[in-house]
Amino acid sequence: MHRGWIVLLALVLLVTGILTGCGPAEGTAEWHAEQAYELAEQGHYDEAIEECNKAIELDPKLALAYNNRGWAYNEKGQYDLAIADCSKAIELDPSLFEAYWNRAWAYTLQGKNAKAIADFEKFITLTDNPQWIEIARQQIEELKK
Repeated sequence: MHRGWIVLLALVLLVTGILTGCGPAEGTAEWHAEQAYELAEQGHYDEAIEECNKAIELDPKLALAYNNRGWAYNEKGQYDLAIADCSKAIELDPSLFEAYWNRAWAYTLQGKNAKAIADFEKFITLTDNPQWIEIARQQIEELKK
């Protein structure tokens, strides 16, 4: 069930990216971060992590690369690494709502409900998508049980 919501968010973000343009120039940090996202979408998490590493090497301040790597680590069950990367993404860009979402899931899967709730609550304040807000609210209610 948890992965279903993660996949839903990922698909929405992918469609949003497609609708906003052709994407970054090949070989840039942003391009590698985008490649990582696409690889993770296909379940190629190790390759996605490698692309994020390339992006971070080119631009160590690219929050999206840390977020995408955190998502891939989440999918691999490496929650401590996911939390570290999402935290770095948040440090670099506190408005990157996806990083709160991904970190919340890592905390959820570790059983750290209070931290997960805090991140889901922050996520709600940063996004204006009513579907995502509802999903986050549902998760908060589940975690409070």
